[in-house]
Amino acid sequence: TCAVTYTGTVAAGELIFFISAVRNTGAVTISSGPSGFTQLATSTPAANMTRVCIYYKVAVGGETSASITYSSATSNIAAVTARYTNRQGNPEAGTTQTANSATAAWNAVTPSWGLANTKYFAVVFSNNDVLGSAPSNYTLVKSASNAGDSVRVTLYDRDLAATSDDPPDASVAAAVWATYAMALRPV
Repeated sequence: TCAVTYTGTVAAGELIFFISAVRNTGAVTISSGPSGFTQLATSTPAANMTRVCIYYKVAVGGETSASITYSSATSNIAAVTARYTNRQGNPEAGTTQTANSATAAWNAVTPSWGLANTKYFAVVFSNNDVLGSAPSNYTLVKSASNAGDSVRVTLYDRDLAATSDDPPDASVAAAVWATYAMALRPV
């Protein structure tokens, strides 16, 4: 189980992301996702990074934490949460991309709402503790790794008035990685 405590007070209507990765030597399934959250994306990118997932929910207010439970007992879990206001509708995600290299790449995300001043996200999961570089024009939101230094989850974002976005390649050190690009429509 991996639990994350929110910083500050969660207000009703905020959109909360819960982003997690687990590294294990065998197959891993999600026994229970974070309560009240909707799964936006999940994949099993490689044998030594066996499950990555992205969840979201609209807060009712007063929430203090969220957790996820995986099917295998492992300490190789990392997770981050992020909260956003002034948005409408639900977030959308592109397809995942995975590899074993020192450079992470993303598939473009093309939100259904078309041209708008959109909050775009670049999420990277890697099987080491090294925080790589941000994709150009993106800002680090949060990054976390586990105590065993064998899995890291990192979230970057930027605002862009465009119909789609394909985050530029970024350094992740030599690692197995998986990426997702996401979009959130502001009000």
